[in-house]
Amino acid sequence: MLEEEKETWDMYKVSRGEFPKDDELSLYDGFVITGSCSDAYGNDKWVIDLVNLIKKLDSMHIKILGICFGHQVQELPTKAEIIAKSEKTGIEMFKYGDHIMGIQGHPEYSKDLLLHLIDRLIQRNFIMVQGRGLLC
Repeated sequence: MLEEEKETWDMYKVSRGEFPKDDELSLYDGFVITGSCSDAYGNDKWVIDLVNLIKKLDSMHIKILGICFGHQVQELPTKAEIIAKSEKTGIEMFKYGDHIMGIQGHPEYSKDLLLHLIDRLIQRNFIMVQGRGLLC
């Protein structure tokens, strides 16, 4: 799909300290910050560095899409528009201006991937099956 659009994507493993250089930020049309097993509100150096990068990108009006962890790690601007919310999660989706969006869920997950993840969680006893429903 991306090849057809002639898009190129660079990947930075920020949890390992890999970040784009400041003088290269303007070369990008935008950034996608995906999920992570780490705590978005933690004090790990790379999380703090990522928050600082997000602030730079915001000041440059470079597009940011945050998914799950990427949604959580963004400090919600006071003028952000809440697009979706729920009792369980609170803010499910927000946008700020025309350049920042956060989505708590995983729109990239297919049904097969989701069922595979649920099966793994059941096998590791992270969730238990009772009758036909799942208990989390």
